[in-house]
Amino acid sequence: MPFLWVSDASAVRVDEASLAARLCPYSNRLSALDLPSGGRLWHTSLVTSALELPAQKSACSAWGRIEPLPTGVRFTTDPLGTLPLWKFTAREGFTAVSPEAKAFTALAGVTLQLKAFDKLTTAGERPIDWSPYRNVERLPPGSSWEAGARWREVTGSPWPALLATSGSATDTSALGEALEASSQSESGGPPIQGAFISGGIDSSVAAALTHARHTWSLGTRAGDEFAQAAQLAKHLGSQHREIQLVDSDILPLWREVIRANEIFDGMTAEIVLQLASLVKASSPMSGIATGYGADLLFGGMLRHEMYLAAVGVRTTRGLIARTLWSGELSPFFAWQHGVTLHPVFWSPPVIRAALSLDPSIHFDGTHEKVPLRRLAVSRGWLPEPLAFRPKVGMTVGTAAYQLVAQQLGLEVMDYAGRSRLAMQRLLLELQQHAAS
Repeated sequence: MPFLWVSDASAVRVDEASLAARLCPYSNRLSALDLPSGGRLWHTSLVTSALELPAQKSACSAWGRIEPLPTGVRFTTDPLGTLPLWKFTAREGFTAVSPEAKAFTALAGVTLQLKAFDKLTTAGERPIDWSPYRNVERLPPGSSWEAGARWREVTGSPWPALLATSGSATDTSALGEALEASSQSESGGPPIQGAFISGGIDSSVAAALTHARHTWSLGTRAGDEFAQAAQLAKHLGSQHREIQLVDSDILPLWREVIRANEIFDGMTAEIVLQLASLVKASSPMSGIATGYGADLLFGGMLRHEMYLAAVGVRTTRGLIARTLWSGELSPFFAWQHGVTLHPVFWSPPVIRAALSLDPSIHFDGTHEKVPLRRLAVSRGWLPEPLAFRPKVGMTVGTAAYQLVAQQLGLEVMDYAGRSRLAMQRLLLELQQHAAS
């Protein structure tokens, strides 16, 4: 939900031209509203009633809500906090809240300060509400807060309980029911029109469950999985397009995703720019399903040493938490292009059911994510040949990591270098158009 709320508009000058240029979707369309309970709200035209984003109100789509109260205002985001909430408190006595930290640079005299580069480039585990800024706080993802005479947490984050889920179950019925429920469009939300697919089990399940009528797959000059994706598209009967990420698009996309999703992490920027290629190709269709996140829930990434070495995290809990503070699932780049992403696996019931499974049943010596594959066959989502074929993963299959490194002038596995360049780019974006 693109907005900026300030507790006391008389205490700070807001450069509205700068703010309009910084709030997604960067269309320079901006409206202001004085809330009867106090404070002023600036928002973009994506907000229909000035207080709500017209996105899917589902557990696996990003959305936000602002509710005026008799004594203040309440801020709520989607259950998993895919839409972040940042809070800036100034010495001058005002507080500002926005899902996009870059919005604060439209406040006169405000400069966002990144933490030390050496700390930001060090790979490792961080808490779910970790902030890369020294002077901006991230509210715990999925929590709800009220601002008035004092700040008060109304609803806590669901993530601590989800991440504490222990795995010992072998029955996958709860997972099947949760996936079928998460694949449905919510009433009043944009219908799911298509899916991004690679041919692997994650995207295959997402596309099959949502009955995708349109599909897209990604390739580069260094590699692709077009054949696998085409087989799935033929089974689905979808209109399919193969999207080629060319070298000349890599740096522009790198800059775009860093700006839109406020990314400072090099691995994240590399992953999101590939997704961005598909987003741009699918626009202006709105609802697009993805299988994103399944690798984390079923232990798939724990078997990819290259990825683990780059991120410095070796537990499922740490890998999931990483998506929360890194901007990996932030919706802003997609929203900028009029696209609402629907990550079918990223809802509390699905996450809980997946993490409840015994980790030892995920790999049978040949296939990863065995319970998911068997579930897809038993519930009729996919035929067995499609559910059990091998898959290497989008980044490895496209070999995009090699091309990104070449374009950035780095060694292939220099992810600390990627992060340094990402932070430099983010700082440049934060400094541009800042209010004087």
